[in-house]
Amino acid sequence: ETPVEEIRPELKSYETKVFAFSEETTYDQASVPVNQWLSEHSLDIRSARFTVDAILLAGTMVPVVQRIEIDWTGSDADKHYQLGVMLDSRSDFGLGRKKGAAQLQRQFDRWSQQHPEYEVAGKQDCQMSLGWTSAWATFFFYR
Repeated sequence: ETPVEEIRPELKSYETKVFAFSEETTYDQASVPVNQWLSEHSLDIRSARFTVDAILLAGTMVPVVQRIEIDWTGSDADKHYQLGVMLDSRSDFGLGRKKGAAQLQRQFDRWSQQHPEYEVAGKQDCQMSLGWTSAWATFFFYR
C-alpha cells in the first residue's frame, strides 16, 4: 500500500495588524492608537507598509497616514516597539527627489548612530507630494 501524501495549504507564519485612518489623520494622531496597541503586545515586527499622503498645515507639508500594516510574530521581548517618524529637514522643497531622499537617509543614519540601543524594524521612506512640491518622510518602528 502506497502512503498518501497529505497536502496542506502553506501556513502563514505571522499575523498582520491593519490600522486604517481617515484622509486627514496626521502622523502624530495616527501614532496614538498604533503605540497603544504596540504597548499591549510583545511582538517582533517582520515588516510594515505605510500608505502616506500630505497636507499643508501652516505653510508646512505634513504627512497624513491613511494605512499602516504590520506583519508580526509573538515574542518574549520585554521592550515594546514605538512608531517613529522622521521628516525631511530641508528648508527648501526644490532640491529634487533624489537629493531629498538622500538627505533624509543621512539624517536617519545620524539618528541611528546616536541611538545604537534601538532596534529598528519596518522602515519605509515615503515621498509626499502636493503636486507643485514634494518632500520625504521616513516611517519606522523602534524599541
